[in-house]
Amino acid sequence: LAYAPPMPYPRPPPPPLLLLHAPRFRAFPSHRAMRGCAVVASAVVRRARLPVGIWSALPVSGPVVPPVLLVPRCCCRGFASEAASSSEASASSSSTHKAERVVLYPPGANAPSAKADKFAGLVAASLQDGSQVEMNPIGSPAMWHCLRALSVGPCSADFRVNWVSNAQSPESSDAGNGEARRALRLLARKGAPWEEFDKNISGGCFVTRGTQVEQLAKKLALELRGNDCVTLHTWADAEEAVAVMLKAIAIAPSLGDGAPVRCSAGSVRKDGQEVPRVIVHVFKAPNRGAAGPEFVAYPPGGAADEERKKVFNDTVRSRLTEGQTIVMECRGRDATANAMAALASVRLRTGRFQVRWVDAFGDARDGGPVPRALRVRVSSGETWEEFNAINFSKTRRLQVGKDVKALALAIGSEVKKLGGVAVHAYADSLPCVFSAVKAIASVSTEHSGMSVDCVPSFGWSDDGAGGKSRSIRFYVRRAGKGGGGGG
Repeated sequence: LAYAPPMPYPRPPPPPLLLLHAPRFRAFPSHRAMRGCAVVASAVVRRARLPVGIWSALPVSGPVVPPVLLVPRCCCRGFASEAASSSEASASSSSTHKAERVVLYPPGANAPSAKADKFAGLVAASLQDGSQVEMNPIGSPAMWHCLRALSVGPCSADFRVNWVSNAQSPESSDAGNGEARRALRLLARKGAPWEEFDKNISGGCFVTRGTQVEQLAKKLALELRGNDCVTLHTWADAEEAVAVMLKAIAIAPSLGDGAPVRCSAGSVRKDGQEVPRVIVHVFKAPNRGAAGPEFVAYPPGGAADEERKKVFNDTVRSRLTEGQTIVMECRGRDATANAMAALASVRLRTGRFQVRWVDAFGDARDGGPVPRALRVRVSSGETWEEFNAINFSKTRRLQVGKDVKALALAIGSEVKKLGGVAVHAYADSLPCVFSAVKAIASVSTEHSGMSVDCVPSFGWSDDGAGGKSRSIRFYVRRAGKGGGGGG
């Protein structure tokens, strides 16, 4: 049962709807069942805190229309019996089955107005119910529907946005790199009442369809360094501009200090303007990577399929984008190689890590040695543009061999003399990648506690037969020398 509020744009609002999900009646409903439906409908009106006389106060053209009770075909089976019970039992059941997070799917391109209004009503009802709403739009129309739904409800909406990857979409990404098309993830909750929402856009940034996403993201990151809030606004019917706003907000944390941002969405209609404006206030949020708990990731092993590896890679990218620190325990060459491949493929900012030897989980049996593991701690580093600006010609390049101790000694010596060193390994050679990471972890042992961090990246190397083979490069330097979050 949901209340669909009137939508102020882009067309005159429809009458208010009360949507009741119940199974189709095979015969004429009994008096008790009808009375139960009326009890539940009245409870929802009270739950929505609708003032007395709201039906006569709604800004609709024509005669005032009372709430309409709709009974669709496909519904949950247990609702009719709850509606037929007492009002106390209905309220108890509603609170018991209320979802903490509701996933809603926005309409796409050329969606009819009725479908758009229904989606906006479901978003508003879920927010009013206290649930967290998750939306994963792909493409400008879906992004526009999401922000519209957040800005036209009974109150404002607070939300966070970040990039995720959609494995089911065969289309290419915005970057044109041939990977799966990426989606945005919006997590929204009920915000402040409209009376408390700041509708001042005089000092804000107006966004058009011609605004470049990366340039707007850089502007946001720069403005948030000296201000607690940045306001973005555009016309309510500008699909492309709304998409630019959401994409830029998702990218901005990676171009700044890595701290995530929170947003508040609303709309305002200025005098003399037919089309309202949608407003997004972007606020600083605490850096969970610095002050909050670390995220523990589990690298897939040798038996993992490609889908599991892809989920792991997407999780690593998403957590680093949000500014969170990731901790992984790698046991064996497969888990280590998969972890390094995920870090080398992060976007926008580097994935900088420190690694050390630890005792793996579990106790030694029969007096045998305690198993060892590699503990990798990852944080968001400098941007790739800043990283690639390093003059690598001033440092040596080391190739991975069979002797891990000798490689660890060479890495530490080069870092002491030149400040950094590049260690190259063939990406498809799991033993080489494993040996490189073990050597980096052993630097502190071979050089009396020397602390280093590392940035992995993909490249190409000669395969010895006149061709090229994909390689992974580990650029090692003293800890804390790079930009971004601490390692």
